[in-house]
Amino acid sequence: MTFNLAECSDQDWENSPYDKRDWDTYKKLREGNDGAKSLQHHQGARGNFWTEDGVEIWAPTPKLEKLTVEREESNILSMVLKISYAGRYIVLGGDATADETWPEIDKTLKLGKIDVLKASHHGRKSGYYGPAVKKLAPWLTITSVGEAAHDATNNYRRYSEHTVSLRKSGDITIRVDETGMLYYSPNIEENWKRKLIESLQITNHHAL
Repeated sequence: MTFNLAECSDQDWENSPYDKRDWDTYKKLREGNDGAKSLQHHQGARGNFWTEDGVEIWAPTPKLEKLTVEREESNILSMVLKISYAGRYIVLGGDATADETWPEIDKTLKLGKIDVLKASHHGRKSGYYGPAVKKLAPWLTITSVGEAAHDATNNYRRYSEHTVSLRKSGDITIRVDETGMLYYSPNIEENWKRKLIESLQITNHHAL
């Protein structure tokens, strides 16, 4: 059942799992009341602070905004960010969708190998788009989905050197220093899974 917040009656709110006060606050913030600013940038937008810090906006695009309205699916509008530092690349997949967001990114950008991918939608199949993941070929993909029926971890393992679930490892830390050395907390290696086509031999190497 689709729940359109913008068209809810008082009775709808009473019977819904949501709190109308949250929706009213969201609308107020989105409209810029109380001095709040709502950033609504599209793919490729540049600006102070994020551009010089190596942050690129991959999504949304105007086309994805239109699809979001047509299909009443807010995840299509999710932001996807690429962070570059000292020759390392990290992609934050947000809640990007497999059927709309990622195909648009794949079509409009030249994707290349990255170091870390935070899988879209916590690693659910609804956020997994194989052609893009194949091009990104992450050294590490991070997931956190709990429901086995929706878990795309094995899909990511086809193209990722390693995958790790936050549900097994707990909080993890990844740090890149000014020389481009990437460090990660030991609990990643203790819980990661290697690429499906590779040996499962574990090495004691904590820095790339």
